[in-house]
Parts: sequence; C-alpha cells; structure tokens
Amino acid sequence: RNEMIERIYNEYKNHNVNLAMKIFNISNDQKKDLMKDTLNSHNLTTNILLSKLTISSLSSSSSTFPKTLNTFYSGGVNINNIRHGYGTLLIEQGNMYIGFWINGDFTGYNTLITKNGTLYEGFFNNWKLTGSGIKKTLNNNFYEGEFNNFLREGQGTEETNDHIYKGQFKDDMKEGKGEVTYKKDNDHYKGEFKRNVIHGQGEYKWNNGNKYTGTFMNGKMEGKGRYEMNNGAIYEGEYKEGRSEGKGKYQW
Repeated sequence: RNEMIERIYNEYKNHNVNLAMKIFNISNDQKKDLMKDTLNSHNLTTNILLSKLTISSLSSSSSTFPKTLNTFYSGGVNINNIRHGYGTLLIEQGNMYIGFWINGDFTGYNTLITKNGTLYEGFFNNWKLTGSGIKKTLNNNFYEGEFNNFLREGQGTEETNDHIYKGQFKDDMKEGKGEVTYKKDNDHYKGEFKRNVIHGQGEYKWNNGNKYTGTFMNGKMEGKGRYEMNNGAIYEGEYKEGRSEGKGKYQW
C-alpha cells in the first residue's frame, strides 16, 4: 500500500515540478493556458487516486492543518526540516497539496485535489484559496474567477452541463448582476440574481424570439414588465408568479 501511494505522489511531483518551471518563465497572460493544460489530465489522475485510497474526511477549507494524520511529502524543506519551497503533500485518507510552501504554510500559485476529487488551482494564502483561481469537479462543473477562502466571491464564470454563467458571486452562489445562457434551449437571461436564482431587474430572451424585460421574483416574472412576442404583439403591465395579472396594456 505504501509503495503504491509513494508511486502516485511521485507521479504528481514529477508532473508539477515541470509545471513550476513553466510558471517561473511565463507571463501572467499565459497562465490561463497553463491552467487548462493542468485540467486536461485532472479526471484521469484524480480517478486513479480516488480508486486506490480509502477516502474519508479532511475539509479543503480547514483553517488549521491536522498534525495527527499520516502524511507523505516530497519536496523542499528549510534548515528546520519544515516544508519550504516546492513540493507535494499527500494526506492518507485525505487531500493532495501540490505547489509552493513557506515555512510549512501552503502559500503561492498552487494546486489542491480534495478527497472527493475536486480540483482547485490558483493563489493560496496559508492553506486557503483566496484571490484568482479555478475549480473543477469530477462531474465537469467548472469555475474560473475570484475566491474567498474557497468560496466563489466576486466576478467569475461558471460552466456546467446545463448552463454558462458570467457575473457576480457571493457566498459561493450567483448573486448580483450577471448573464446566463441555458444550453438545452439556448434561452438567455441578463440581469440580477439572488442566491443562485433570477431575482430583481432583468431581461429574458427565449429561443423562439419572445422577450420579457422587467422584474423577477424567485425565478418568475413578478411586478411590472414588458413582454414582446415574436408575432409583433406587446403586453406591458403587471405580472404575478410568471403570468400577466392586474393592470396592463396589450398591443397587436
């Protein structure tokens, strides 16, 4: 078992030493391509790791590093034999940390693969992803943008099997202004969100040419708005729970 684990983290170490050499010799504009290169082998290598190890629990957002777990580390150390420089840390039944260390702290442009196969890459400070980075899960959900302690916070882009969203995030959810395109129907919405739901002022366009501009509540047309139909008809007035209700004007 130990030989198998050693082989796995050595493979990661060899791959990421080359990655580190690239980082030192590239410009900031080239880092996006480098991140994509890393993602290409993510699913394969992560599945190998997860299939070989007994996965239990170590939260990727833990604020303190557990000292009691068995760890396997290969990389640089300082004169006090503390992780320092570039190296790979594999925690048995836990996470894998690949990147730069400063006196034992996981700090720098690094990569983390969690126990459930989620990949984080970006700027870490004292074990926490805070700043620009990416997140990719085994079910192909992808996010690129700003983080605060592993939570999506600020501007970012999310792509899932269902949709593509570009805009603001808060507390790991879509909140604020943004726009989303739904892949199945090719419908498009641009406007305000709250806790992952369309909420506030916005404009929704259906793929058949219909368009609604106005207020939304919990994903439905609510309040005052203007609905333009593909046959030229226009309704402008009040809505409730997604349907025209109350006072309004209809033109055809």
